[in-house]
Amino acid sequence: MRLLNYLAIAAVFALIGLALWRYYRMLMRYSDTGFEEPEGKDIQTLVRAVNEAFIAIQKRNLQEMNLSRREYEKRSRRKAELRTALKEAAYGNLGAKGLVKAYIRDIIQEPRYGITEASIDDYIPTNRPQALTSQDRFEILFYVFRKRYGERGFVHMMVDTGLNRPTLDADGNEVYDVTKERIGEAYAQVMKDIRLSYSDKLEILTQRIFESFKGFGAADLLFEATLDEIDAGVSGIPKGGFDITEKVRNQDFSYNAIWILFQGVNIRLSCIGFGSQDELVRVCNNVYKYDPPHMLSRKDAAVVTTMKDGSRVVVVRPPVADSYAFFVRKFNSVASVKPEDLVADTNNTVPLTLLKWLIRGQRNIAITGSQNTGKTTLLKSLISYIDQTFNIRLQELAFELSLRYAYPHRNIVSLQETDDFSAQEGLNLQKKTNGAVNIIGEVADAHQASYIVQTSMVASLFAMFTHHAKTAQALIEALGNNLLELKLYSNRDDAFSMAAKVVNIDCHLVNVRGDRHIERITEIVPASSEPYPSDRKGLPASDMTAEDAKEYYKRSTDRELFTARDLVVWEDGCFYLKNLPSEAMMEEIRSKLSVSEEEEFLGDMRMLEQYRKGAAA
Repeated sequence: MRLLNYLAIAAVFALIGLALWRYYRMLMRYSDTGFEEPEGKDIQTLVRAVNEAFIAIQKRNLQEMNLSRREYEKRSRRKAELRTALKEAAYGNLGAKGLVKAYIRDIIQEPRYGITEASIDDYIPTNRPQALTSQDRFEILFYVFRKRYGERGFVHMMVDTGLNRPTLDADGNEVYDVTKERIGEAYAQVMKDIRLSYSDKLEILTQRIFESFKGFGAADLLFEATLDEIDAGVSGIPKGGFDITEKVRNQDFSYNAIWILFQGVNIRLSCIGFGSQDELVRVCNNVYKYDPPHMLSRKDAAVVTTMKDGSRVVVVRPPVADSYAFFVRKFNSVASVKPEDLVADTNNTVPLTLLKWLIRGQRNIAITGSQNTGKTTLLKSLISYIDQTFNIRLQELAFELSLRYAYPHRNIVSLQETDDFSAQEGLNLQKKTNGAVNIIGEVADAHQASYIVQTSMVASLFAMFTHHAKTAQALIEALGNNLLELKLYSNRDDAFSMAAKVVNIDCHLVNVRGDRHIERITEIVPASSEPYPSDRKGLPASDMTAEDAKEYYKRSTDRELFTARDLVVWEDGCFYLKNLPSEAMMEEIRSKLSVSEEEEFLGDMRMLEQYRKGAAA
């Protein structure tokens, strides 16, 4: 009997000992920065360990730690801040990203894991350049240039190393592609005289862990770069879309397709990629979640929204698209919004002077051009010419212009469409907000064309908008057809006449191999606004001439409803004056100016005459 008692007591002590040991292991596992030492020395192992550490930090029960009230409240605030940062870091919040990276930096230096100056090269072997991957080289170069040049680091990285220049592919075609070979050559060129410190290596490793943990994968650093757009999943074979035959099995997959729009040129970064379809899907499912109108799903397979920094995000997935893909349009790639910094070609005083007075004269202006020509950027810069006393109202599909950041001291309100608030409701609301100038972010369909007619004719002094038309003729025809489509007019001539009456100026932009510039500034002259011959001669209204009769019958039959007059043209890298505004437009502009402004305006118009092509200097 005693033996059984001893055995029972021993079993109880063994159970207690086991429980204490497991409790001790739990405390070690769930300490503020502790985690079980992972096996192996690869970055993905580190990522899993960091994830476990953050879970442990969030799960730890502070009430069981016998803390003072002050310490308890302090740690509670830290947990709340971290919880928020972990959520928002995944949506592109740079402040939250910085906080999470600080935690990661501390975690990976925890003694039980042992990241030290001696061991850090086991993860990114900067001491053995030949062992570095192309992604390692890309991220090290990015870090070095950003450390040296700050926000413009990526620009210097691309330009100083020539990575922005085209090369010839195997077929002799000129392509823009930062290949693994090119990034290797750039790395060898830049890093031959540079030695990274332990602090540098720790920052690079921390970034690599973050981008797989909460960031945007291999594209994460690009979101901090000064560039125009980031596209992913847009080339290569869509994973799982079709059966892959042996013939194309070694081709690139869409999950390794990362492209950027840099200084107006589309450049593929084939030196980096997401590595797997799961990683591309993870990034696509995170990149749009800052403030989305709806969640991405098979039913709603496309999302258009913005990030915290104002970038426009478009995400698509099957079945709408043949692959998961995202498009992030950044609007901070231009350091200055001053017009003279954007329009910098020879004789730039011609378009700048004319645009200034067209805006001061309250003309309705369309900024046209294909994608990536800089329409939005130019529109943003031209706001500086608008009278400071005029209140500005914007209607956009999604917030893109971010005018309040560029002009914080001006009276500006922006509205965007939502599922429950239409653009028409936004325009109706704007009429009650003391607005003077109305801006439509982009006119891309019939309803938006009708908004231009509304805002130009009622409740605002003038309007500005962007459009994808290639010519002034095409612009008026597109707007006229939009009005017919909505059945606002039943007669083609009436619709086209209204469009020509509403749009006074077409400022057209082009992108020629990365050189974005104004190609022309064109005045739209409605036929009805041109005077009759007797009016030009100053004859009384009763003295109708034969020329007047001829003109009348021409206008009543098959006469063109409007005329497109080029005012400024761009040729051979220079701007030239082709025509001054028509007499009617000159009078309209003068009627909006003060006496002193009118004198300055007329002086500037005389000054522009010297910039006619072939004019004497």
